[in-house]
Amino acid sequence: MKIAVANDGNYVSQHFGHCEGFNLYFIESDAITYKRFVPNPGHKPGFLPVFLKEQNVDVIIAGGMGEAAKDLFVENGIDVYVG
Repeated sequence: MKIAVANDGNYVSQHFGHCEGFNLYFIESDAITYKRFVPNPGHKPGFLPVFLKEQNVDVIIAGGMGEAAKDLFVENGIDVYVG
């Protein structure tokens, strides 16, 4: 499983589209096996869900996002967790 966390510095970004980038965590057997940072390629409507799907992301975690963005992630097979 691959999890993307939208981040700004050491914090979860309040808006995924305007984040500094994404920490990608690779999970195997309930453990993080690898972590890497991917810079945000830019905020364009509908682009980031496809970009993260191309990175084989299964889950996105962000401080917040709109309903349209959530729907686009779900359409790309990515589970969304915001809070």
